Amino acid sequence: MGIPRGNTVALVGDPGTGKTTFLLLFFQQGRLSGGSEEGGWVELGCRDGDQDHWREATLAAFNRLMPVSETNGKSGSDGVQTVVRVFISLDNTFESVSRTHGNLLPDIEDAEEEHWFFIDATSMLTGRLQDGLRYPRLAALQPESPKGWHVEELNLGGWNPNVSEEGPSWYWVRDRKRPKPLAECDSDRNPFVGESKYKDKDNQEKTMNPQRRVLRLMTPYLGDPLRRVALIKDLLAALFAQFISEKPFLLLTVDSLSSLLQPAPQGAVEPAPHGRDRRQILNLVRWLEELQVTSLLAVEAHREEGATLRTHPLYMGGLERYLASGVIQLDYHQYPSGDVIRTLQILKMRGIRHDMRPYAYDLDEGGLAWLEPLIADRGES
Repeated sequence: MGIPRGNTVALVGDPGTGKTTFLLLFFQQGRLSGGSEEGGWVELGCRDGDQDHWREATLAAFNRLMPVSETNGKSGSDGVQTVVRVFISLDNTFESVSRTHGNLLPDIEDAEEEHWFFIDATSMLTGRLQDGLRYPRLAALQPESPKGWHVEELNLGGWNPNVSEEGPSWYWVRDRKRPKPLAECDSDRNPFVGESKYKDKDNQEKTMNPQRRVLRLMTPYLGDPLRRVALIKDLLAALFAQFISEKPFLLLTVDSLSSLLQPAPQGAVEPAPHGRDRRQILNLVRWLEELQVTSLLAVEAHREEGATLRTHPLYMGGLERYLASGVIQLDYHQYPSGDVIRTLQILKMRGIRHDMRPYAYDLDEGGLAWLEPLIADRGES
């Protein structure tokens, strides 16, 4: 029971509905069930050793919103040994996510066949590279990364003057002497595989867990959405290629697709918030589906200015609702008393029948706290 493997799902919602929490929940707890190397579905479940039966029941209730018929396969994950999980953040740095949602970042030490990658791509929109070059002495104020995560800074070929845009490699890992293309990196310096050595505060050499890595992109501000998409695809292709022989289960979460595809302002005129170039979405969505990557993509919802919760429905992110394989809408419900609760509704999920009723839910530091059918006041529309 859950999302068919290989689907791209748009997670649409207003601010405060919990999009980032849901993304991290899938990043940490999404698991493959159901049969063959190419089939199956992705469901939510507590990690091994978690004895919180109430939370397990809540996640099972979410999975039941997308029931799978017997013809879709049996439970289990036969034929899949390696799991590669990727979280791409364009809106918040890794340190910011760790500070606000640290309980949802994986702290698993013994999952030998699982690999976790947090791609901090905020530099594409913030120009952090220019800031770092302009204010180098402030680097000491940067917060330390959480224990257990290995951080690699990746430079894009488009920024480094020694790299041609027509070259075979866009991404370079920093070295003490010079930038290196990934193809020339040995296992100790490859940001995707292998163990990494480091020294602690007492100058003792230790081995960093190779399964949890932060890939911090160091780029100039990139105003062209198609260029952002191309660079993200190049990085994902290089990452997935490291595990292709193991026929892995690939899970991707993006926070957010709206930021990735937001066009640069033209002069003083801000672009229309709903304006999207269809190519921008198709370029990424269809590519992910062809690779059998199960993706959850956050999309910003919009309301007309001055509209209230009770008088105007969400504008669901434009073309994403047509081009993605699934749409999960996160919304608010306001009672006549003025009380407001969060609601969840699965509007679309290709490949399976699904429950389309709205459900009330709440979140806590561990993710989804409870999920129940929405009970509206009598007389409400």
